[in-house]
Amino acid sequence: MSITFGSPGTPPPIPVIMGAPQYTMLVPNTGNALALTVPTGATHALVTNDSLDGILRWTYGSPNPTATTGHIIQAGTTVELDNITMLRFFANKTNVYMQVSYRHY
Repeated sequence: MSITFGSPGTPPPIPVIMGAPQYTMLVPNTGNALALTVPTGATHALVTNDSLDGILRWTYGSPNPTATTGHIIQAGTTVELDNITMLRFFANKTNVYMQVSYRHY
């Protein structure tokens, strides 16, 4: 499978970093899921599970993720997500942090 941006032979778009280069966030494992505070103009978030063995779960809003439901981001894994104002995050244990960088394409 290949992904083509624009016309063949043209380079893909280069993302512009929005806000601070990187944010560190503690992800809850009880109570409400974490919603992002998105800088104006950001369209994507680069999210890294910054734990050694914790699992992050995410959804696009309702229903919110729990310790056992939602898409998984394994420890040490980075994903790029869109629809970032709708994203919600939850951890399977205490002291799970994630790194977030906001981008605009």
